[in-house]
Order: sequence, then structure tokens, then C-alpha cells
Amino acid sequence: MRKRLGAFVVAFLLSMQIVFADVMGTLKDVWEQILFISGLGFLGIGPDVAVFAFLRLSIGILVFTIFFAVIKALKDTGKPPFSYFERNQQLTIAFIMAVISVVFMPASVLAATGTVWGTVVSLVLVGGPIFGIGYFLVTYDNTNPSRGTYVLKAVMALLLLWIISAIKFHVGSF
Repeated sequence: MRKRLGAFVVAFLLSMQIVFADVMGTLKDVWEQILFISGLGFLGIGPDVAVFAFLRLSIGILVFTIFFAVIKALKDTGKPPFSYFERNQQLTIAFIMAVISVVFMPASVLAATGTVWGTVVSLVLVGGPIFGIGYFLVTYDNTNPSRGTYVLKAVMALLLLWIISAIKFHVGSF
């Protein structure tokens, strides 16, 4: 009996911290901090400048990766002058070339790059299911059709029609 009472007292004292803690407030603060850092708010710049800063950072990482991969591949061929560079020299050259290319890239080029990649990704995300459903409708079991096949194709055609009408509604007057 005494051990149970002691275990109950210990459990009560340990659970008091959890009961009195504002868990949702803490999670909200953590989420706001994540959004603050990911939005580059710690730099103290406006949202329009933050977008271009994020694009510069992202394109800089991409350009650095491409330059480093090319320099490393050229070193592996064994042909001069890249065959003489060690790994730290490859990293330095790729970093300097990436910084130069990103610093002197105009904001209009950054905006155009973001627009192009955003368009490509949205076309893939929207067009992929449409193409997949259309391909399914054309190629599925045309040799021996049954009622189930017709019902399935009708459901898929209605789903395709719904997707396209939803896209038309959300796109608006474009």
C-alpha cells in the first residue's frame, strides 16, 4: 500500500508540469519561429525583397552544385587543367563562381526564373493526373469490355470532367 501511495505521489508531482504547461502556446510559438526564419524575417527586410533573397540563395545553391559537379567530373577525366585540383580547390572555385553569378544576376532574371519553374511545376502537378486519367481511359481493357469496364471508364471520365471544371473555376478569367 505504501509503495502505491509513493508511486501515486511521484506520478502526481511529475504530471503537474504537464498539466500546467501551455503546450499549444508553445507549439504555436515554435511554428511562428519556423515561419519567421523560413520567411527570412530575421534579416529585417520587406516581403518583396525577401522573395528575391530566397531566390538568390536557392539559385546560388543550385549553381554551386552544378559547378562543383562539372569540375569534379572534369577532374575524373584526368585531362588538364582540372586534373590538378584537389577537393578543397574544387569547392573554392565552384563557390566563387556561384557567388559571382548570383550576385550579378538582375532581379528580373530571378523573377523570370521563378516564374518559369513555378509554371513548369504547376503544369506537371495539374497535367499529370489529367494525362494519367486520359491515358487510362484510352488504354484500359479494350479487348474484352464488360459493364464494369464501362462503369469504371464513366467514373474516370466524370472525375476528369470535375478536375477540368475545378481548374477552370479557380483560374478565373485567364
